[in-house]
Parts: sequence; C-alpha cells; structure tokens
Amino acid sequence: MNRKKTKAFTLVEVMIALMILGIAIVSLIAANSSMTTVNGAGIELSTAEFLIEQIREYSAVKTFNNIAALNGSSFSPPIDATGEELSDMTNYQQQITVVHVQNTNLELIDAGATSDFLKITVEVSLNNEPISSCSWIKAKY
Repeated sequence: MNRKKTKAFTLVEVMIALMILGIAIVSLIAANSSMTTVNGAGIELSTAEFLIEQIREYSAVKTFNNIAALNGSSFSPPIDATGEELSDMTNYQQQITVVHVQNTNLELIDAGATSDFLKITVEVSLNNEPISSCSWIKAKY
C-alpha cells in the first residue's frame, strides 16, 4: 500500500516553532524593561545637567566676590538662573563649591585666596544620590 505524503507540519515542528516564538516574546519583554530603566536614568541625568546649567547662568551675572560667597551653598529644592526655587523638583539638590585657583596653574588651589580665578563646582543629587557634577573657571576681570 502506498501512503500519500501530506504537506503539513509535524507536532515536533510546531513545538519547536512555539518554543522559538516564546523565547522571542520573553526577550522582548526583558528588553522593554531594560529600556524603561535606562530611559529613566537618562531623564535624571538630563535634569541634572539642566540644573547645573541653571547655576552657571545664575553665577554669570554675579560679581567675583558674590560668586566666592556661594561656596558651600546648597539648594533644595534647586534654583533656576534667576534664583527662584523650582518647587516641582524637591527631590533634587544643587551643592556649590567655590575655590580660588592659582593664576599660573588653574588646577591648583590658591590657599591664600588671592588669585584672580575661581573654580566653581556644582554637584546635583537626587534623593541624596549624586547624579552629575561640573566645574568651570571664572576670571575676576
């Protein structure tokens, strides 16, 4: 007796296809979760950079001596470039450090605080966890 071959999938082929499809779906769900986490971290970093830029703008209009007086300042909630509190960002904090640096080497601190250059460092934290920091030099002139 001749059996005619039908063109259909076997049970083994269907099970292998379902297993591959299941692995693909689980991988997509895991990737989506990772992307959501990374996206949240990106938003936090972007906000921290924005808050650093606000302090840079805030200090740009200050005199040399007023900038030096900002040393040790901490703002929580953070402030914008005009000095107004950003009340919707209460979990963020801006910490400012200002030091005199030597006129001939901007990497070395001037212990006598007589130089014509200030190094301003701003560190932004979220829930007391540092996110980002930035430093720049301000000249007296």
